[in-house]
Amino acid sequence: MGTTSWSTSTAGRSPCCPRASSPISWLESAYATSPLIRQIFVYGNSARAYPLAVVVLTDTFPRKAWRHRARLRTALYESLRTVARESQLQPYEIPYATFIVETEPFTMENGLLSDIP
Repeated sequence: MGTTSWSTSTAGRSPCCPRASSPISWLESAYATSPLIRQIFVYGNSARAYPLAVVVLTDTFPRKAWRHRARLRTALYESLRTVARESQLQPYEIPYATFIVETEPFTMENGLLSDIP
């Protein structure tokens, strides 16, 4: 059975975020307000009950602390939960303990960002 992308569901709206025509970008905008997150890419589909996230951390979370993965995951998750609560998001709109931490910011030069709108 295939998967359905959240960002391409009926009429451009998603069951996870009906308030926006592009729910993933709305979630990314909300989560980018976290003091721990410099940049974030959110991905979701019907194969999981929650979205996945690739994050670039701010300097608030020192690199040497990254060695403690459990603490890093906990800090990120708690920060995302705080943002979700403040933004009145639903629990299924929160990336749950599935983070990829990218060490380089997303740029067109390194291929992590495209110029496609």
